[in-house]
Amino acid sequence: MPEKKTKEEAKNTNPINDKLKGLCELQDIDSKIDKLKILRGELPLEVLDLESEIEKLNEHLSTQVDTGDELKNSIVVQKQKIEDANALIEKYNAQQMKVRNNREFDAINKELEFQSLEIELSNKKITSIESEVSQNSDKIKLLKAKIKERKQYLKVKKSELDTIIQSTEKDENKLNSKKKKLEKNID
Repeated sequence: MPEKKTKEEAKNTNPINDKLKGLCELQDIDSKIDKLKILRGELPLEVLDLESEIEKLNEHLSTQVDTGDELKNSIVVQKQKIEDANALIEKYNAQQMKVRNNREFDAINKELEFQSLEIELSNKKITSIESEVSQNSDKIKLLKAKIKERKQYLKVKKSELDTIIQSTEKDENKLNSKKKKLEKNID
């Protein structure tokens, strides 16, 4: 009888021993996988940060281009105001020749002055807007240069990451397959 108990005890302890050994092997494999991932360092995060930075720069560039278009439209509007004012000036000059009394003459003169002031104001606005357009185009050039530089830097970082991944890929795949086999045996 004592032999039976020891065999039964041995049978009962073997699965526990096997599970413990499996857990140790699994932990060892996880440690090796972690070491391989440590080789990558911060490169994956750097690549993600660069990609999001480039995306934000592209959005900012798009905003600047839209702003430039709006400014150019504002110039067109101001030029149209100048044309309208000139047309009114011609109309008032023609009416001035047909004036019957001083009140009409004064009213037409005030309108002529007003239209002249409108033209001056529009010219000032055009000058101001043109300087804004110039500044905006400078910003666009800087953004494009920065985006180009960031894309080159991203390309370098991606190639570094790809090189590291390729060098560790076989080992990592072997370790992952061993890990999956061990995980099947462990609850």
